Amino acid sequence: AVQEYQVATNSYAPEFGRATGGIVNVVTKRGTNAFSGNVFGFIRDKSIQARNAFAPIANPDFRRTQWGATFGGPIIKDRTFFFASYERRQRDESGFFTSDPASGLNSSVTLGAPILPFTQTFGGLTSAQAAFANNLISSGNATLINAAVQYLYLASSGTYTALSGTNPLISAGGAIPAGTQVGPRFFISGAPVPAGTVGANGQPIAFRPLNDLQRVFPVTERTNFYSLRGDHSINTTNQLTLRFSYNPGEITGIQVESQNQSLGQNDFSRTGIQNLKDYSFSAGLNSAIGTSMANEFKFSFGQRDTTFKSQNGEAVAFNISGTAFIGRELFSPVDRTERRFQVADNFNWVAGDHTFKFGGDVNFVNIPSAVFELNFAGLFN
Repeated sequence: AVQEYQVATNSYAPEFGRATGGIVNVVTKRGTNAFSGNVFGFIRDKSIQARNAFAPIANPDFRRTQWGATFGGPIIKDRTFFFASYERRQRDESGFFTSDPASGLNSSVTLGAPILPFTQTFGGLTSAQAAFANNLISSGNATLINAAVQYLYLASSGTYTALSGTNPLISAGGAIPAGTQVGPRFFISGAPVPAGTVGANGQPIAFRPLNDLQRVFPVTERTNFYSLRGDHSINTTNQLTLRFSYNPGEITGIQVESQNQSLGQNDFSRTGIQNLKDYSFSAGLNSAIGTSMANEFKFSFGQRDTTFKSQNGEAVAFNISGTAFIGRELFSPVDRTERRFQVADNFNWVAGDHTFKFGGDVNFVNIPSAVFELNFAGLFN
């Protein structure tokens, strides 16, 4: 629907005020005395482009299409014209969770007699944790050895529970022989870990084992652009233009970078969903006054309804710095409506070798409804 556009970054006229970085002036197409139109399409598909180098799988989904059509012509020849356009933007792509929560947890310590009455391997340790425990054990001090055993149970049990939701080391009654799977249970209380509890949105409402985090998740967009313009010649000196547009859309799988989150470390549960509905209407009347004066009157109305919510509803958020970000998206929900009314008038007068331009612009922004929450409840760092 765009005929041409102009970008001015400096020295633009006063009528384009309230801008420090620049303005974009867009001229839309109009109908003529002949019926005409076009059909267009654009596609990017995984079959004709390189694989994303950061993808954790061999063939991640990727498909982006934009297509539409325009059509315009006369309603009354030489006097009244219309121009309509439609465009669809659709994306089916893949987001990636590239972190490996178990990275660096490859060390283990094995203990048996005389320290333990059975042989027990404490896995899932960092090299520093294993070195710390071995240093205490090698001291030969009974108190330090006992502290090392307790430390290994805590560290190893925490890792097992976090990664898989199961714990081969302990139960509510204390230590059990190696190889017996008990779990999922928390170490201190022995209470069951509610790993299987699922909320109404299909997501676990409490605990999710880190090894079960979704490595690849969908990113989708469904956006439509509708535009209709009408032009009418009232007489030889007055031209009326009306334009209406409606743009609804939804985007899912949005990753954010707040709270020092890296995009590849956001699990699918930490993504957001955005819904937009944009309405706009504008009317313009261009009038020639004699041979040296012209007036331009413009009115516009715009409204945006936007919502942003977490993919995971009101679940608990977990930040594991440098490794993984799980649970609800922190800066949600947002539910906002914004309306804008604008009236502008420009008067041009050519007097000899001089051109004078006068005008005024009133812009009224109304926010009848806005809910913006910064909800940090249930955030674990």
